[in-house]
Amino acid sequence: MGVKILINSFANRMFASVVGIFLLLAGMFLVFQYQRETEYKIDILNNRLQVINLSLALPSKDGNMIDSLVAGKANYKHSTLSDVRLSIFDLEGNSLYDNESNVEEMDNHLNRREIRQALEKGSGYDIQRNSESLDGEQFFYSATLLKDRGVIVRSALHYNSQLYKDLTIDKTFVIFIIGITIVLCIILYQIAHRLALTESEKVENEKQQLKRQLTQNAAHELKTPTASISAYLETLLEDNGTLSEEKRHQFLERSFAQCKRMTNILSDMSALAKMDAIQQVKEPMLINIRELLDEIKDGVSHALEENNMTLTINVENLLVLGDRSLVYSIFRNLIDNAIAYAGEGKTIQITASRANSETAEFFVSDNGIGVQPIHIPHLCERFYRIDKGRSRKLGGTGLGLAIVKNAVLLHGGEINLFPTPNGGLTVRFTLPSNI
Repeated sequence: MGVKILINSFANRMFASVVGIFLLLAGMFLVFQYQRETEYKIDILNNRLQVINLSLALPSKDGNMIDSLVAGKANYKHSTLSDVRLSIFDLEGNSLYDNESNVEEMDNHLNRREIRQALEKGSGYDIQRNSESLDGEQFFYSATLLKDRGVIVRSALHYNSQLYKDLTIDKTFVIFIIGITIVLCIILYQIAHRLALTESEKVENEKQQLKRQLTQNAAHELKTPTASISAYLETLLEDNGTLSEEKRHQFLERSFAQCKRMTNILSDMSALAKMDAIQQVKEPMLINIRELLDEIKDGVSHALEENNMTLTINVENLLVLGDRSLVYSIFRNLIDNAIAYAGEGKTIQITASRANSETAEFFVSDNGIGVQPIHIPHLCERFYRIDKGRSRKLGGTGLGLAIVKNAVLLHGGEINLFPTPNGGLTVRFTLPSNI
């Protein structure tokens, strides 16, 4: 079930990311192509009108058409385009001729878009603009500057159903792109699903390998106390009265100590197994870190006294969001680890601050004998020990820092270890905090 959820979530994330990028690119291409097609249609229509404009400058049997029109000696009719409105303006924008309107009633056209473009570039156009001289009728305008004649010729088409059809973009390429997009989305989903299966298999193999390694290490760790208990009990059972009462009591104490060590190993293994089985902390609650640390300090007070050590807590009433038992195990394991390995007469210090509005940062440090840099990257590995004999003698399971690391990661935090200046070890980690 967990693997299936992992597959689905990974596949969905990959599919969403890839398809999101693809749809963005497809959308950009559609917009670009639409713009390009629109410009192409406009250019075709504009060029047709430009041909009409330029044709007026050609000499004819009746003389120059422009002069004839302005003088009122001719009427303009074009055989290829019906409903063409023709206007002639001087370079100041004043109307000299219009075949559909009285030039005396027309305003100055110098600020019209197509006229400005014609003066600047030699030609210009404007799409679907309302005519002020013809009761708001809509036209497509195309203007041409004729410098040698000192005029601007403008032709225009009524914005009717035929013109709308001429400017309408062919939807075939849009349908084609949408179809290709749908097909590619299906293909991408299949690829994402297959990659998710591969990734999930990799994750599952890593988990299985970790479990096998944990089982092997656990078997090795349990072998020593089991053998010791067996030897002590066998000696006691075969005793025919030669062992003193003191020696018998000593054997029983050692057997009990080994049983306690086995219990601790199994307890830590169980804690790690539970953390491996979940993806994140469920139902987090607000935890007062100061109160939790005071509780831990009371619990380790006897061990601190025995080792002549001091635990200093520089934490105010800081609240974090998480699982209380896991957060407790983080601090308890770090403090127990420092008590066991820092050395007698040393100081353990805990400080905290806000990394940002959503994260609390903690430092647990000691001024003890410290750890060689070569060992630091491996300290959070399961069953990793620097001095195996000394660790077992102190009752360590080799899983304390592994539990700390897993608990921090389950809360979405980060952890790193580094030497304390002037000796010792510092563990820095973060936990989610309330805003």
